[in-house]
Amino acid sequence: MNKVVMIGRLVKDTELRFTQNGKAVCNFTLAVSRKFQKNKADFFNCVAWGRTAETLTELCGKGNRVAIDGEINIESWQDRVGNSGKKVVVNVNSFDAIDFKGRDYREHWQQKNNGSQAEYTSQVNGYPADEDEIPF
Repeated sequence: MNKVVMIGRLVKDTELRFTQNGKAVCNFTLAVSRKFQKNKADFFNCVAWGRTAETLTELCGKGNRVAIDGEINIESWQDRVGNSGKKVVVNVNSFDAIDFKGRDYREHWQQKNNGSQAEYTSQVNGYPADEDEIPF
């Protein structure tokens, strides 16, 4: 099984692009701190596709902490001169924004969707906003 879960910070703002077929894609670098070595981090090249790419670009920017779930791929390349190489890329299947540096997600969601606090709670947390509607 090829699965990776990481928590780190975005090194710079993500940039959303579209393929010729119109599919959204964003590449980004995730800095992941080492557990037992302070002030040291590993940097991972990541790519997200489709709605995941769109949402990540919309909500997160440089310095934001995110948790990603994905799989590792090794990409090989060769240039015209004959030089070749490989790089590790994490294909992101899903992510969770841990913080929104400089943004209040609640306000962002409400402005985007013209919604109330109750609608936000229902949509984001996945349960009914009215406590009488909670099934337990």
